[in-house]
Amino acid sequence: MLGSHNDLNVLDRSYLFSELAEGRSPLANYTINDHQYTMGYYLADGIHPKWATLVQTISQPQGLKRQLFATMQEACQKDVKRAFGVLQAHERDDFLDDEYDGMEVRPPVQVLREPTLPFTEFIARHHMIRSSAVHHTLHNDLIEHFLSREGEQG
Repeated sequence: MLGSHNDLNVLDRSYLFSELAEGRSPLANYTINDHQYTMGYYLADGIHPKWATLVQTISQPQGLKRQLFATMQEACQKDVKRAFGVLQAHERDDFLDDEYDGMEVRPPVQVLREPTLPFTEFIARHHMIRSSAVHHTLHNDLIEHFLSREGEQG
């Protein structure tokens, strides 16, 4: 169901966002239209919240800029979905190949005790991830960026 409580639970408990909030994700520093960004972003469907780390397409784009952005965003999403499907097929094949190899003995899991962020910094990062203001700025910057790139190539 669109926007169901389950969708929110999955997103809230996502490993990607946990690592980002805990300061353990890969660094992502980039500039678009003279705005500095310090977190990567992910392509998302319209059902996802407007966070600084999620960029959705525009469902009913008005104007050339927004139409171009929506077209490019949807093309990227199709590429990602196609690649994901290929990976899933390979994983399924690997699973079937390994299914009858018997039980694999694995060494015990080693728990690492790494220092954690101070709680206030964790909360600040958590709020930054969910910033709708940064989301809107990034979204508009990407629209302008795509339009300028299209102008250079055309």
